[in-house]
Amino acid sequence: MNTTAFFSILLAASTSVASASFVFQSDFDVTTSDILGIHGIAGDGTNFYLGSFDSGISVRDASFSETTLYGNPGGFGQIRGVGHDASTGSILAGNYTTGDVYRMSTEGVLLDTMNLMGSSLMNAVGADGNSGNIFTLGFNGLIQQHTSTGAFVSSFNVGTTLTGMAIDDVNQSIFIMTSGDDVVHEYDYNGTLIGTVIADGSADGNGQGLYYDNTTGELYVTSQFSMTVWADSTRQVVPAPASMTLLGLACFAAARRRRFS
Repeated sequence: MNTTAFFSILLAASTSVASASFVFQSDFDVTTSDILGIHGIAGDGTNFYLGSFDSGISVRDASFSETTLYGNPGGFGQIRGVGHDASTGSILAGNYTTGDVYRMSTEGVLLDTMNLMGSSLMNAVGADGNSGNIFTLGFNGLIQQHTSTGAFVSSFNVGTTLTGMAIDDVNQSIFIMTSGDDVVHEYDYNGTLIGTVIADGSADGNGQGLYYDNTTGELYVTSQFSMTVWADSTRQVVPAPASMTLLGLACFAAARRRRFS
C-alpha cells in the first residue's frame, strides 16, 4: 500500500463528514478535437484524463494541453465517465452506450472490461482509492457500488437525472451533479444526503463531469468545452508528503507512549 493510500484510510477512519462549502476559483476554455467536446474527468496527480465521447480518453498535462489520445477501448460507443483508482494506479473509463467499464493503465493499455450498467445509462465512473471499489452513475439517478472485480455491493437512486460524479475517499462521500441545473450534492456511500455543496450553475455551460482532488480540496466541473474549479479550504484532505511524514512520526510516538505507559 502506498503512503498516500495509508493516510487516506487513517483520515477516513478518524473524520466525520460535514457538508462541504466550495468557493469559486477559476474557469477556462478546454480545446478538443471531438465535436461533442468533453464529459468526465479524472486526475492522478500528474495528468488529467478527459472522457471525450466518440474519440476516447484525452490525456492532459497540468495546463490541460492534450499530450495524447487513447482510442475507445471498446471500439464504439461514447466514453463519458472517467475515474482514477489510486489503489491500483489505473484509469477507469465508462462507455455510456454499452454500460461497460474499462480498466486501463495510465499508458492506455486495456487491463479489464466489466459490464456494470445497462445500455445508454452510464454518465460517470469513479473509485475509492482505499478499497478499489468502483462507483457508477446512471443518467436515471442510479448510483451503484461494485468491488474492484465487478461484483455488486450496493446501490441507491436519488430520484432525479444525473450527469457527473466524483468520489472523496478521505471523507467517504460522493459528489453528484444534477442534469440541467448543474447543482452539486454530496451523499455518503450508503445514499444518505449530506448537503448541497454548490448551488445552481456550478459549470460554465452545460455541466458534464466532476473530479475531486483529495490532496487540495479542489472540485473540477466540466462543461462540453470549458472547466470550472471550486475549492473548500476547510475540508479534510490527504496531507502533502512532508505533512504525512510528520503525521506518521506523531502516530508512532503516540503508539510508543501507549505501549510503555
